[in-house]
Amino acid sequence: MAGGAIARVDLPAIGSVTVLTLHVWIAIALLPILVVHLLPRRWRLLKPGRRLDRYRPGRWLTRRSVLGAGGLALVSVAAFAGAEALDRLRGGARRFTGSRLLPPDAAPPSTTFFGEPRPDIDLERWRLRVTGAVERPLALSLDEVRALGAVDVRATLDCTSGWALEATWRGVRLGSLLERAAVDDRATAVEVGSATGWASSFPIEQAAGLVLATEVAGRTLAAGNGAPCRLVAPDRRGLDWVKWVDEIRVT
Repeated sequence: MAGGAIARVDLPAIGSVTVLTLHVWIAIALLPILVVHLLPRRWRLLKPGRRLDRYRPGRWLTRRSVLGAGGLALVSVAAFAGAEALDRLRGGARRFTGSRLLPPDAAPPSTTFFGEPRPDIDLERWRLRVTGAVERPLALSLDEVRALGAVDVRATLDCTSGWALEATWRGVRLGSLLERAAVDDRATAVEVGSATGWASSFPIEQAAGLVLATEVAGRTLAAGNGAPCRLVAPDRRGLDWVKWVDEIRVT
């Protein structure tokens, strides 16, 4: 992603993923190969009676090796600085996390970190359930959720796919749902679950300030962005902004 544009790849049976996501998958796939490569070398070092003289720091920490490593570091820093300068000239900018900033209040890209498909949700049959350590379990339709009252929250979605978007999210405070369900005084956490099976957990004292958004930047939330509602968790990374929320479980 450069200059504010997201580089994507279309993969059969998975759909569209960002290049950064593809990069992470490749890195994970290479880990077993790295382990297989390193284990025999480590075993040779641990063999009884093995002479370790040539592995002592004094034998490989030479002037030539230090100069070589320093030169490589300088080249890396220069390359990074050059890429950053070029990107800024093209209009790109990074957040402090390293994610590329998209124009404020733009439509959020439809991305999933693990490539899971978008669930097919029937809005007429969909219900938001509040379960667990509550006195009054709930199963609310979308209209009933909206009837609890809407609030606007200005927050930045910082996606693990490598982009960030500041926008105004409109929805219902999770605290309103918890109050209606009458949470048990002994409860300690709230788990927000998705129709895909993904979930994120929050301490009970933080949960009340979260928002279940049905709109973003004045537009109804799109299916690819988590409709009918998604979690807005300010100051949390995108993995905690659960999409397609269908259950709030109190524990």
